[in-house]
Amino acid sequence: GVGQTVSLGRGPAFSVTAQRFPTDGQPFEPLGGGKLHPSYGKLRIGKWTYGPGDHYGNYGQPRRFHPVMRSGTNGVIWKDEKAGTVQATWMSADMNGADTHTIYSTPAHLAAVACDEGNNELIMLLGFGGGNARFVKVSSTTGDIVYETETFWAGDRLGIKSFDSLTSMASMAWNVEAGIVGLVLSGSFTHGHQGAWRSMINATTLDVMGAGRQTSSHNLGNTVDVASDGSFLSMQLCDNFPRGISIHR
Repeated sequence: GVGQTVSLGRGPAFSVTAQRFPTDGQPFEPLGGGKLHPSYGKLRIGKWTYGPGDHYGNYGQPRRFHPVMRSGTNGVIWKDEKAGTVQATWMSADMNGADTHTIYSTPAHLAAVACDEGNNELIMLLGFGGGNARFVKVSSTTGDIVYETETFWAGDRLGIKSFDSLTSMASMAWNVEAGIVGLVLSGSFTHGHQGAWRSMINATTLDVMGAGRQTSSHNLGNTVDVASDGSFLSMQLCDNFPRGISIHR
């Protein structure tokens, strides 16, 4: 569809604009009506029900929109909140229009996405309830599934038994030259506490490499990227063990 551009502000040396594109399906809307906090009984507006003063605010929120690239153009991978399917929206080169396609038709929790722009491929981590997970590789050009793993329990392979909820966040980055994807995943450990776990995935077979390890406790935000030397650089925001901004290479 054709996009709508809105100016958010400008000054002598800058300007900020936003673009809105019509799509089929229902993207996540942060303002979804009032809701009572289950412990404190306070009214929260929208689906962002836990603030910094709430205990569950220390557990973060899943990403709803995952920016990706395809042959130099921008795209966003997102979940249709009504149908549960995974959608890919690709902007035109001039950013005046966008097309949206379904790339995974089985209802799933979209946890994380990594992209290989040169080969136009995506790798997604999907959840199916109860900590059941699957890695899926998709062609960015055609939207076809290139390969997907069998469903596995994340507690066995990723250190997190439950991640497909509102208190979990995941980040992935693809080292294309090494053929390895770095993953940081927060949620409930097998022993019940909440935190984050780091893992590496073979980008060809989508097998988990090694056992991984815990990186933080009470993880409310995480990112991972490929550093200049090819290693994975992760930054995490946590309130316990350790408390503060934790950086791992």
